[in-house]
Amino acid sequence: MAALTKHIGVFRTLKVHNIFYHNVSGQSADTSNVLSQSRNSVHRSVYSLHGRNSNHFNSQFGARSRSTCPVDFGADVVSALGTSHHGHSLFLPTSRLYGTLDYQKCWKCGKQIDSHREQFFCTCGVIQPPQQRTYFEVMEIQDGFDIDTDVLQKRFRDLQWALHPDKFSRNSKEEQGYSQQQSTLVNQAYRTLQKPYTRGLYMLQLNGQALEEGQIEMDPAFLTNIMELNEQILDTDSEELLEKIKGDMSAIISDLNRKISIAFNNHDFPLAKQLLAQIKYYVNIEEKIESMLESSDSSDKAA
Repeated sequence: MAALTKHIGVFRTLKVHNIFYHNVSGQSADTSNVLSQSRNSVHRSVYSLHGRNSNHFNSQFGARSRSTCPVDFGADVVSALGTSHHGHSLFLPTSRLYGTLDYQKCWKCGKQIDSHREQFFCTCGVIQPPQQRTYFEVMEIQDGFDIDTDVLQKRFRDLQWALHPDKFSRNSKEEQGYSQQQSTLVNQAYRTLQKPYTRGLYMLQLNGQALEEGQIEMDPAFLTNIMELNEQILDTDSEELLEKIKGDMSAIISDLNRKISIAFNNHDFPLAKQLLAQIKYYVNIEEKIESMLESSDSSDKAA
């Protein structure tokens, strides 16, 4: 821990001058080397704390300066890293180490900007083009399966208002194009993170564990039960029965989401895949019932 604290001190000295763990192509060679060496020392110290060898370190960080490199942090490490003088975590998000933070220049005024704190607008007020970001970073929320969807929704509404293409209809073609791109990106991020199922699939993808079609072999008894449930909801005209089945599905989905959260927290991606493969069927049934009930309500109103 002492070695880690020593190297973190270097980071804190550098970050006071607004130099974080970014692509430092715009910095001097000496500063770049110091930052790179300190970054790797922190990585090695973290790996040492977790009992991982240098071969594992090299395989994770050898030549991946711009890739997403997950590292398990203990609470003591996160606490030691602290935050920048702008109130932002040195590593964003704190549960993962990202190597994609950059400085870039505003395409309009040429000012060097922090593409995380100013990922949508330069301080000169001009909208910026989208950068390579995770959806969690786009929405500026902590990455993880358990998120505050109320916060996500508020952030979405704020960004939707600020980036809507109609607001840039009288601006330059560049600004109109960037507005459309940023607005589309925010919509994609929101739709993906809003629901636990799509959020879970996205988290698997971020960790290089994408769930492929037909990858998980489902238990025949499970599939038989799903088939019987589908037949039951299609053969009934009883809204009461549909509501009961919907309640049962909601309870099952809630329990599976709890287990998926635990799996992700434990980095047990095979289990997360298995559970997400199961929850897909229950979500489909729940959505089918909701659609049937909505159609029934519409028919009653029309009558």
